Amino acid sequence: MSDFIVTPILLHYEFLDELVNEALVCSGLDIKDDEEKYKEFKMSIFFNFNQYLNDRMMLLPDNEGEELLNKVAPMIEKMNEEETIKILSDHSDLLNQSKGKFLNIIKNLKK
Repeated sequence: MSDFIVTPILLHYEFLDELVNEALVCSGLDIKDDEEKYKEFKMSIFFNFNQYLNDRMMLLPDNEGEELLNKVAPMIEKMNEEETIKILSDHSDLLNQSKGKFLNIIKNLKK
């Protein structure tokens, strides 16, 4: 495993924008009109979701996480959102499951 931070979901991906909007709804925050707070929230989601997704990948059985990372790395380097999302989604629906669980964590923070 590399010693570098790996961010499968890049900052400019539409997936991230959608995730941020869903996280805003889940959190009940009304900060869309405050550009600075929105940027901070987006950065927080960016870092936290990528860490969560990486952790879930590394918890896959055997060497599946490492293999998945090796498969998706070239697409990340090319900044190819469509292929990155496809690879992560095709592997046991990892991306959608991670997104759902991540948003569930945000929902439960309010309680």
